[in-house]
Amino acid sequence: MIITNFNSMLAILRPVHISSLLYFFFLALCLCFVGCEQLEEPQKNTHITTAGAGCNSCHEKDNDPNHDFGCQVCHGGNVAGQSAEASHQGMIASPTHPDHAPLKCGGCHADMIGTASQSSHYRMPSHLAMVFHSFAGREIPIPDITALKAFDTPETELQLVEDLLVRRCLRCHVYTAGDSFPATRRALGCGACHLEYKDQQLVSHVFIQPSDQQCLSCHYGNHVGADYYGRFEQDFNEEYRTPYTTTADYFRPYGVEYHQLATDIHHTAGLVCIDCHQKNELMGTDQISLTCENCHDQKALQESTAADISFQNGEFLFHSRSTGKTHRLPLMQNPAHVRYADTVGCHVCHAQWIFNDRETHLLRVDHEELEPWEKLTLDGSSEVHHILQSYIAYEHDTIEPSMSHKVTGRQHVGLWIKGFVERRWERFIYIRDEHEKVQIGRTLLDLHLSYIDENEMVIFDTIVPQSDARVVTPYSPHTIGKAGIFYHARIEAALRLLSSTLQPRYRE
Repeated sequence: MIITNFNSMLAILRPVHISSLLYFFFLALCLCFVGCEQLEEPQKNTHITTAGAGCNSCHEKDNDPNHDFGCQVCHGGNVAGQSAEASHQGMIASPTHPDHAPLKCGGCHADMIGTASQSSHYRMPSHLAMVFHSFAGREIPIPDITALKAFDTPETELQLVEDLLVRRCLRCHVYTAGDSFPATRRALGCGACHLEYKDQQLVSHVFIQPSDQQCLSCHYGNHVGADYYGRFEQDFNEEYRTPYTTTADYFRPYGVEYHQLATDIHHTAGLVCIDCHQKNELMGTDQISLTCENCHDQKALQESTAADISFQNGEFLFHSRSTGKTHRLPLMQNPAHVRYADTVGCHVCHAQWIFNDRETHLLRVDHEELEPWEKLTLDGSSEVHHILQSYIAYEHDTIEPSMSHKVTGRQHVGLWIKGFVERRWERFIYIRDEHEKVQIGRTLLDLHLSYIDENEMVIFDTIVPQSDARVVTPYSPHTIGKAGIFYHARIEAALRLLSSTLQPRYRE
């Protein structure tokens, strides 16, 4: 009830002593002033008022001991600035980017920058050559990754291939921060491996030894690395992605759910990626990685000069510099290792499952009639998901189909959508390598490219690699386990299938 008449109020309060009445009004008046003070909007000071406070007046300093110096050493900027705008003048947001690393990181790490900048992680020469040569049908000059072009209107098949590479495929290299998924965002250049990200945000400025999570920010989906953890990416169509619930922190940390299959036995034993894939391979031009024999063949171990391998109490031991753990190295003892050493690769018996995506279809769409592709909203690309979702949700304005150039970051017209005819893990593919040795194969180049322009005209329809290109290539699945009692039957089946041809054969 609100009392508006003063006499009425006195009538109500007449039995009350006058001193109590005065106390009541004094208390009410104080409460009013206190309430007004609490409701007052605080003023935000966006200026740095303390001379010399610099970056730390807004940003918390969390450098590691090896990089315990001023922010401006790496980031530049104006440390004397009295506002955020003034302080950020000339600032380099990502000093580990390949364009800045020679100056910003090279002052202390010149040798590493020199070799890393020519490594496969920076240049990806074999990846580019494999795709270009297969579609050209011959060896052709391969552009450097920084010289790849995006084509607003591709006129030739190779222009379409180049546009595909630089806008859809090359989402995992040091020039891009990756897709906008919880587990795939990362820093640029050196920081991609040496800075920790979580929830798409930088955790700290502490430079770390690469963990498996750094590796998996690129090696996810149906690519080698994810299989080490037993992960097989599910189908893109939601009707085939089951189960529909999860207890994990994120429903889709890598953009698409995955089946949890058997992990690699080395992962079970506690080995991490960089135990085998070490600095000379990852940051240099040395492409020779460890083989199975390096750790499991007695003669090779006896001749080994590796500092992380020792012989103690009749056993060979591997000492992980990454985790500090020591692992016993079991030796090859079955006679089959000698009998088939020159004819059959280790993975033929020891791979538990493989990546087998058959007929990968990639369609570039320039027009805005995107509703027919609703079932491919989750195809592993955050750009595709964001744009297709705008046509499906009807909650916001639709977004024109475009994707970024993965080196320059510039947007170009056209959306690359991906799909498969079949995804399997249990059906093994056998192929002979350049030494006539039977290996596990995968359909890396089973690619079918198409292009529809802005007028909905089909410009290219299902172009494929040239007939003499090797669509199936040997690979090393990271799904190693015990060979089992039927290993001999697997070997004989592979040899029988390949006895009359060099072409890949499938075990049904």
